[in-house]
Amino acid sequence: MPSSYANITASPLAGCLTDLRVDRRAATATAQLCCPADFPGFAGHFPDQPVLPAVLQLLAVRLLAEYLLETPLAPVNADRLKFKGMVGPDETVNLRVTMRDQSGPLKVEFSLDKAGAPIASGTLLFRRVEKEE
Repeated sequence: MPSSYANITASPLAGCLTDLRVDRRAATATAQLCCPADFPGFAGHFPDQPVLPAVLQLLAVRLLAEYLLETPLAPVNADRLKFKGMVGPDETVNLRVTMRDQSGPLKVEFSLDKAGAPIASGTLLFRRVEKEE
């Protein structure tokens, strides 16, 4: 994934994000998320039916928001989180983030869908990280 924010590639999940598109005027970014069967995030969750944990879906949201804003972010809070579907190995999920407010904590709305079916949505609040924490 091309990146103007260097640290985004530090996460193994970053390699699962493709087709990155950014519209800074609309404060929106989209990407496709597809993790291979051997992705470490599936280990133990669950052995007979691997599912990408919600926390890793939220990490993908943070990575895309960092790319959009070109700055490292730290989570502050979450609001209205809804998980309606599962993400399995080799499944392509569409990810969208939209910056809603930059006064105080940064408010980012997100959605994940698979072939038009909702997977997850909600609002995350972040703060900018001034230096490596």
